[in-house]
Amino acid sequence: MKIPKWMLRQTIQVEPYSGSGAYGPIYGNTFSSSARVQHGRTRTMDDDGNEITSDTQVFMRPGVNIPVGSKVYYESNTYTVNDVKDHQGLSVKSHKELVLL
Repeated sequence: MKIPKWMLRQTIQVEPYSGSGAYGPIYGNTFSSSARVQHGRTRTMDDDGNEITSDTQVFMRPGVNIPVGSKVYYESNTYTVNDVKDHQGLSVKSHKELVLL
């Protein structure tokens, strides 16, 4: 079962990471998405295997492509996506979790 729409009460702006260029990171067009933003500490690992503490997580419906390194804007704060987790329900993906720094 997918995450219910009524739980996704916040709106975030996402600027998807497209890669690295000669002058720094390259981002795609910004888009809006419904989400649940949760503030609370959680531990995760970065690409190098270092332990990182995140204060903000975002939960959203599956099917949205948000790569690690993307920018997320919420309530005049700018976050960077450190990890993306697809959670599986009984038969389908239930939701996507973004771990933000």
